[in-house]
Amino acid sequence: MDNNKLILINGSKVPVARVKHWRYAPQNIVPMRGEEETLRWMALESIRRGWNQLDPSIILKCLDEGFKYGSYWVNGSDMDLNGYRDYLPKKFDTIRNSNSRPRVDIAVLYEGLTPEEFPYALRLIQGDVTCLLTMRFKGVKVSSLYMTDPDIYTYEPTFAKGGIRDENDEPRVFRHECEEPDSGRPMSEKELQGFAVKCIEQLYREAGAEIEGVYKSEYKEFPNLIVKCGCDLYYHRIDVSDRANDGAVVGEDREEFIAAAKMHDAWPMVLPVSFWCADTNGGEAVCGGSFFMKVRESVIVEA
Repeated sequence: MDNNKLILINGSKVPVARVKHWRYAPQNIVPMRGEEETLRWMALESIRRGWNQLDPSIILKCLDEGFKYGSYWVNGSDMDLNGYRDYLPKKFDTIRNSNSRPRVDIAVLYEGLTPEEFPYALRLIQGDVTCLLTMRFKGVKVSSLYMTDPDIYTYEPTFAKGGIRDENDEPRVFRHECEEPDSGRPMSEKELQGFAVKCIEQLYREAGAEIEGVYKSEYKEFPNLIVKCGCDLYYHRIDVSDRANDGAVVGEDREEFIAAAKMHDAWPMVLPVSFWCADTNGGEAVCGGSFFMKVRESVIVEA
């Protein structure tokens, strides 16, 4: 979040630092935990797919009858469902005709200047311009979409729920590279950790984030990645495990981790990652193997 940015409130320009900041709890929204969470996540995915394919019909079927659309940059821009039905096809036609299709992915929101009950948004990147499309729900239907400035949020891209998928929506295969004599040998913890860091680095770069530092070290040494997304730095430890929490960052190690992140003016984050080795049918990870990867939500390490 850019705390020096000036935003317009009640007709006056105010620095972001002087506005109340809301903290969100994305770890409490588990998409596959219950029916409502699953259907809301599916609606988010559908809207992403509608933008990627420039197909308004995919998006419109997700909307509630009382739907509203607004924009951070346009005062009094709220549009009802009928207005949006008329607006969206024209918007997509303009994008298609101008050959300016944006790249669209999902972002997880950690902090912002407005309360958000659903801490996920779509990030749209069109040339040098980046926007966030936030949403609210009534039940499992989208009750509002709001196009907003990413600089008033702390966020990062989230890669997938339940496993990384490719452009064809099939499980993505990650292949470990090694010297021929090592092929098929069981991987050490250090090798698996280094492989995880390499995969996550690749995913962040594909998502448009800047990589400030890469550390393919053993697990207890940190960070593994320093990532810049928007205006914020993230001090990442990659936790290769099946745990959906901040794992081994406890006690003195936790305090040291937080202190090191603060020295970089960065958010201390743990990113839990797990692998499934196709060569051993889910058994021991082997060098040179093919892997499916699951990335759980990043966890902010609190003091």
